[in-house]
Amino acid sequence: MILLIKYFDIDTQEFAEHIAGSLEKTFCEQKIATDEIESFCESNAVDMLIMTCENKSKMIQQLLSSCRNLRIPYIILTPDMQIKPIEKGDNILIPVTMFEEELSKAQIATSFGRFCGTESIIIQANDYGTRAIKNVGKITTLIEKFSLIYSVILGKGNSYKVEAESQAFATDKTKMIVISASRDYGIDDLLFGPKERHIIRSAHFPILLLNPRGDLYSLCD
Repeated sequence: MILLIKYFDIDTQEFAEHIAGSLEKTFCEQKIATDEIESFCESNAVDMLIMTCENKSKMIQQLLSSCRNLRIPYIILTPDMQIKPIEKGDNILIPVTMFEEELSKAQIATSFGRFCGTESIIIQANDYGTRAIKNVGKITTLIEKFSLIYSVILGKGNSYKVEAESQAFATDKTKMIVISASRDYGIDDLLFGPKERHIIRSAHFPILLLNPRGDLYSLCD
């Protein structure tokens, strides 16, 4: 089931329903308090969560905090984003860093590629080491198994910056950006906000987040 929760009135119905239809999932819109998100998703077998909110730090952080333990992908939408249905031939931006949780992005790339006909634009972190390169190789290997379309671009920033710069690589066919949520909140995150909050606030496209954990739910089948 694809669940839509509106905490701010944005025209997202077509976007959410189209994702549900393409992924062959049922669609449901509910009014749920932020502190009940996790329990509702667990008890109702939600496959993906889509939420709308004002583009304000406090509200975005409230949603991020409520979703930190989710094992499913979740999308946050604000009024400043271009929210359009994901169609065949569109692309999604997938920045890839050196961290091991990035491999979960392969599931999103293949799911949207298979069911929505999207192209994956993979933005490789510009690191000195090879871990980001290896992660890109593993992700593209899975994409190739399904004969899906993708491209790899070398980003300007390293693993700590490439997600924030990813929308600079957007085209007129870009419909979404896939990022990883922070593993843990450090002192800087608590004082100034985690990197995903800043990315959402400045994003021109829907942001799909994956929590960094080993048992992430897969949308592949």
